[in-house]
Amino acid sequence: MKVENMKSITTGAKVANQFIITGTFYGHKVVTFQSYDSEIIRIEFPSRDGEPFGLIIGDDWNYSRTTGKYRNAFLAEYVPELANVKALKALINLAENNEDNKGYITFIDRQGRKFEVLTGDANMQAVWTE
Repeated sequence: MKVENMKSITTGAKVANQFIITGTFYGHKVVTFQSYDSEIIRIEFPSRDGEPFGLIIGDDWNYSRTTGKYRNAFLAEYVPELANVKALKALINLAENNEDNKGYITFIDRQGRKFEVLTGDANMQAVWTE
């Protein structure tokens, strides 16, 4: 597991309490944005072609303006169409109102990549393997 401070969007200096964590989870590459002690967004990359990406959105995804600013910068790198509060909120609402499977939805980005989206901190309770 590797932990790095995010960098300021304006100065490029390291920012306190905003982290990108990379590692593996059950054989999948995983990249997480963490603000203070809260995991905000986790992206699990597929280990084989054709498998979906995993996208887990923690409960504190919109905790503060600072969290939002760096969350959007993180998402801009990995899933650009979700790098704004309006798009992310719409996706979360769809997942949380999914009558068949509350808190879960499938999302396909502009590049045609399939994401299985889960919401809530309960889905963050996983153990890193590296």
